[in-house]
Amino acid sequence: MINQKLNTSMFDIFEQQIEERLNRQFYYLYDRIRIRFYDLFKDTFNPTTVTASGRKGKSSYNIACLSC
Repeated sequence: MINQKLNTSMFDIFEQQIEERLNRQFYYLYDRIRIRFYDLFKDTFNPTTVTASGRKGKSSYNIACLSC
């Protein structure tokens, strides 16, 4: 009985530590992506290719995104 409770509490602690570590890693991953998004977007998409507005602009935008 006591051994079972110890195993259960140790498992709960281990599970909590894993969850905290995963949350920390996802936080840093999100932060890095957020910081680098502008550079990645700038390298991938050239805004000077979209020079029109309205429907032509939307068409130009779609073509520019397809060329990425």
